[in-house]
Amino acid sequence: MSTRDTVARLHAAAVDGRICEVARSRADTLATRLEQGARIVLLGPDGVGKSELCNAILGCVDDGSRPKTTRVFAPPGAAADSAPLSGDKTLHEIPQGPFGHALVFDVSLSSSASGFAATTAEAIDAADIVLWCTQSFSADEALLWSHASDVLKDRSFLVLTKADLLAEAGVLQARVAALQVTVMDEFHSLFATTTSQISALRAQGLRVTEQHLAASGLKALIDRVARIVTAGHRADLDSAQLFLERQGLTPCDPVALPAQEADWPHTPFQMVHDTVMARAVDLAGLGLGDADDAISDVLGECGAICEELADVMRASSEVSPDMNEWTSVFEDASDKIMLMTTENDTRSAADAVTILLQLRRDLEYMGAR
Repeated sequence: MSTRDTVARLHAAAVDGRICEVARSRADTLATRLEQGARIVLLGPDGVGKSELCNAILGCVDDGSRPKTTRVFAPPGAAADSAPLSGDKTLHEIPQGPFGHALVFDVSLSSSASGFAATTAEAIDAADIVLWCTQSFSADEALLWSHASDVLKDRSFLVLTKADLLAEAGVLQARVAALQVTVMDEFHSLFATTTSQISALRAQGLRVTEQHLAASGLKALIDRVARIVTAGHRADLDSAQLFLERQGLTPCDPVALPAQEADWPHTPFQMVHDTVMARAVDLAGLGLGDADDAISDVLGECGAICEELADVMRASSEVSPDMNEWTSVFEDASDKIMLMTTENDTRSAADAVTILLQLRRDLEYMGAR
């Protein structure tokens, strides 16, 4: 089932009197999520080059002016008022943006310390991915970022801007080395970027090539963010389709391995990914009704999936220390699912499926790292 078809069915479910109010609200939330896509937010101190970076990434001409309101970059048809941030916003359409249907926010931050902190906290709460632009990642910046969730940190990036100027000053290598320690605990990864050449080319009406983007450090950043956005969209689409199946509103199409992932190396991490994908097909084939047998089937399948994953992960962890990070996440989720199998009611079955979907989503994000 395509994204468009899924969204249409979700909108129909949101006004369907045959399902409960909670389910209708969930349908509306899922539809909005698929329509708007991921929220990518650029944050960081004033003067570090957030707007220049945003312009360079999205293909906008940088005229040197600095926006006084938050700029929202979105596909055609999106409304700036739908952006989950307070304050004045201006909408800019990006028909062929590098991140599909994602919304990109170039956040206008207050010049006062209290206003800056409040706006940053609000933006962090609204974000799916953050590009934190910096020159040094000061203690004040670290304090503001410390309030971000671990999930957000795992798919956000520290962007060292104006790398060309730092190189000219002879401090770039030392600055990158100093920030690596912070990045290990606080971000997905670090990218050193420069936008001056890109801005100059676009200002002259000249074409920006892949080589230009690669030399500026932007191509690697764009590619990494795009992979995470794509993985998140696939997970959201799976969640929506399984929701529709649970409500008995449409058959849930089998979850197929995306073609672009077919060439991934068969690493221990990929073995776990393949197991989740294969068992998702089995789970999607079960209906979640009120009958005791149906509930038991779903909970039993969830428990069996956990046991199978545990076996695969034990074997994988022995040869790949990188699996240890996801092992702790899985063990916590597995304990919850096993407890739910003893309760044997509709709510527990639905919660168990939701936890497995979240595991799938976390695995997609980690696989995009």
